[in-house]
Amino acid sequence: MSVEDIPSALIEKETEIELGKEDLATKPEAIHGKIVKGQVAKMMAELMLLEQPYIRNDKILMKDLVKQTVATLGENIQVQRFTRFNLGEGIEKQSIDFSTEVAAQTGASA
Repeated sequence: MSVEDIPSALIEKETEIELGKEDLATKPEAIHGKIVKGQVAKMMAELMLLEQPYIRNDKILMKDLVKQTVATLGENIQVQRFTRFNLGEGIEKQSIDFSTEVAAQTGASA
């Protein structure tokens, strides 16, 4: 749900991966830690639901939408679970030759 929910083992693993990247070698060693910390934080924030933009208004984050809804309703609400969908997920385009498709529809053999 939020960045606080991420296991520390996952953060450590991602930090090791970022430290091993070649583009970091061209940067001064004094700022390696800050660069890696920023990259890991950005990646983790993109994965968390409450840090993502609201689909109907991408100017506000989901955590801000929850706060607005709490203020409007006067009730404390929390996101307990959610389902994530990726755009285009599960859609597979069949690759059929056009002449074969026409032949199949007309009953003729190709």
